[in-house]
Amino acid sequence: MNLSSETIKTTVVRLIKESLSSNFSASMEKEASSRPIETVNLIDDLGMDSVQILSLLMTLEEEFSIDLDEADVDLDKMMNVQSLIDFVSRKTSAEA
Repeated sequence: MNLSSETIKTTVVRLIKESLSSNFSASMEKEASSRPIETVNLIDDLGMDSVQILSLLMTLEEEFSIDLDEADVDLDKMMNVQSLIDFVSRKTSAEA
């Protein structure tokens, strides 16, 4: 699968918003209006917990038809929107 970086970014942001309650989705919009969306931290800015992040990763796996294994999932390295965009970009390129 060869997707543009903009397509990946748009889809990742949409899936994050969908995974959040409406209150947190509004928080994401607020954060994104004051700085680049890529720098928004999933835990500190959006209040996500590890279960929500893992659920989001499973959604990304399904949406982008990528396979995740234990070696892929390092929550310490997946704390902001850009890290998820980079992760999906690497996985889609590797599985192309």
